[in-house]
Amino acid sequence: MKIPWAKPAIDASDRQEVRRTLRSNWLTMGPRTLEFESMMAAHATRRFAAAVCNGTAALDLGLRLLRLSPGDEVIVPALCYFATAAAVVSRGGVPVFADIEAEHPTISAAAIEGLVGPRTRLIVTMDYGGTPCDHTAIARLAKRKGLRILHDGAQSLGGEYRGSPLLAYGDVATTSFHAAKSVTTIEGGMVLTSTVADDRKVRLWRNQGESPQKKYEHVEIGANYRISDLHAAVGVSQMRRIERLIAKRRLLAHTYSSQLGQLSAVRLPSERALGRNGWFFYAVRIQDRNAAAAFLRDRGVETRIAYPKVLYDQPALRAWKRVRCPNAERFVREVLNLPMFDAMTKEQVRWVARVTGEFFGQREG
Repeated sequence: MKIPWAKPAIDASDRQEVRRTLRSNWLTMGPRTLEFESMMAAHATRRFAAAVCNGTAALDLGLRLLRLSPGDEVIVPALCYFATAAAVVSRGGVPVFADIEAEHPTISAAAIEGLVGPRTRLIVTMDYGGTPCDHTAIARLAKRKGLRILHDGAQSLGGEYRGSPLLAYGDVATTSFHAAKSVTTIEGGMVLTSTVADDRKVRLWRNQGESPQKKYEHVEIGANYRISDLHAAVGVSQMRRIERLIAKRRLLAHTYSSQLGQLSAVRLPSERALGRNGWFFYAVRIQDRNAAAAFLRDRGVETRIAYPKVLYDQPALRAWKRVRCPNAERFVREVLNLPMFDAMTKEQVRWVARVTGEFFGQREG
């Protein structure tokens, strides 16, 4: 059995929406983009959502919106995708890496508090694999310290904390619709805000700073971060079935946990009290992770290691290393991301679990 790690959830309705958009002759950012933005804002319970070309562009606009200036310190999870810290550096900010919690692979409020200094301006939160971080504790800390929060929600879609969607958290939230994500536009991103002024700024900056009232009148320096209506059309179609897409991931995660639960050498992902995972990843922890990954690969099961390094061990970011993050360092040595995608069947999950059990049986034998 050949099981990929991920597979885009593209179906006939997505293709139909793309064909419909092609026939409309409006291919650049237009009416389908507005429809997609409206659907995302409603799902995230945000007042505004502005679509952009990818998640990295969304991060850049979010940092600009929160007035990150050169030399400002930004507390970033040590366990995170590279683009999050790179976006800070690209704007002249100084990333300060915070450890994750011992029980959850998300940034620790206690670690953040120990890193706040006179130059700290922002905190970046991130729900690893769809596991909610402690947004309440972090928001209280930020308010007490006079800091603002950018929520990198690239993996948050479909998750909840204290009854609210994960994308509802943060002064500004961003997300990504890369091909492997729970909802995809193939490539795309979104900036989610709460005020008219912030939404207007994002829309201005994503379109070369051009005045919405006068073509070729550029009132600020912006960039071309526009999304096309072809990409947005896929997003519209996917948002129509988002509840089913997320429910399928929850079913797969439940099946994994029931099948793998008897393996004492496998540490299963946990769900936070008062939270619901979005299940972008199903991330187990195994001490001999590399050998397990090779064993599964040889038997047709593709896996990922997200991520093999803490951010401050990335060659491009080593200059900003300050303190070690032991929980994050332990996690990256042990994590293995098992296959998770919409078309995956229970039988395939059971096969992955069976092969994983064979790995430990062989070693014990």
